[in-house]
Amino acid sequence: MRYPVCLLLLTGALLGSTMLVPLHAEDSPTITVNAQVSSRSVCMNQAVRVEFVTLPRQVQNIDISQAVFNAITMTAHDTWRLLGKVAVLEHERTHTIDIAFTVLPRMSGSLLLPQIPLTWVRGDQIADFGQVKVAEKIQVGTDQLELPHFCLGVAGFSWGTKLADVRTVRIPDNQIKVNGENAVATTRPGLQLEFRNGQLGAAVIDAPGLTIDQARQSFFAQWGLPQFEDPEAVTWIVGWTSILATENPSGTGGIEITVTREDIQDHLDQAKVKAAVFDVIDGPVPVDAAASDAALKTKQTQEDEDFYKEQQERAAEAAAPAPAPITPSAPPVDAAPPLPPPTDH
Repeated sequence: MRYPVCLLLLTGALLGSTMLVPLHAEDSPTITVNAQVSSRSVCMNQAVRVEFVTLPRQVQNIDISQAVFNAITMTAHDTWRLLGKVAVLEHERTHTIDIAFTVLPRMSGSLLLPQIPLTWVRGDQIADFGQVKVAEKIQVGTDQLELPHFCLGVAGFSWGTKLADVRTVRIPDNQIKVNGENAVATTRPGLQLEFRNGQLGAAVIDAPGLTIDQARQSFFAQWGLPQFEDPEAVTWIVGWTSILATENPSGTGGIEITVTREDIQDHLDQAKVKAAVFDVIDGPVPVDAAASDAALKTKQTQEDEDFYKEQQERAAEAAAPAPAPITPSAPPVDAAPPLPPPTDH
């Protein structure tokens, strides 16, 4: 027997949890579902958990966990990051399917949660979980604080800063080591700036004499609760920026803190895949398409310039002192009173 295109609402007594059900009827394959969303209002360092239930599988040989993973990473890549694995439970008695996933915002604003195509159910339906409001702040205990400075840059250098712009001007050549497309600049003892394909994308801080246990509480007070933690490593993620604190891998003691701006690395990775795979498949650019290809490269260069300019402006705004309050000026103390107008005699 074929199930109708719209999903059926089974009773809570049968399922013991929320069932996937359309909340509006229309021709679009996208359906709003009755799901459990942990919060509709979060800060940049707070995760959102989504739980929902679907009908038994109607299409065999579908890896549901992989299907949900692909949907999140492909359709919501710029707005949400998947934390951990997708949980899938198919009940033996009812054959209904419990699904849960956790995501972390990559930007602020009213964000649409990842939409999930229900490829294991007939009807080409897409589950829509609505929006979440993300504040441009971080949650630290009961307080909401401004975003940490590491979201904009490190040690006075904005993310995306081009090595060519600061070489010799701010960083002497003898402090730069080049390795192929990458370069490492040691601007001060214990700090290394990593320029990836000419752009600042990461920094490594060496803190000798400290242990993870000693620094843990101070880090929590500064950056809030971490997204991942074990005895030897702690990771915080805010938007596209991550901080990893580990025991120094050199074995000399102390801790090593790696700050990474992941959107820069993501952009570089995509460019490498295009050059190594897609450009090879497509072959040489035809003569009549050379102009459009040049325009595309110009557009990409402009996007890089706009990103760098935005990072510089945001860093300047964050560093600018607050304007002094304006107070009305008082008249001079020694000012003489105005002379009376002349009179006729």
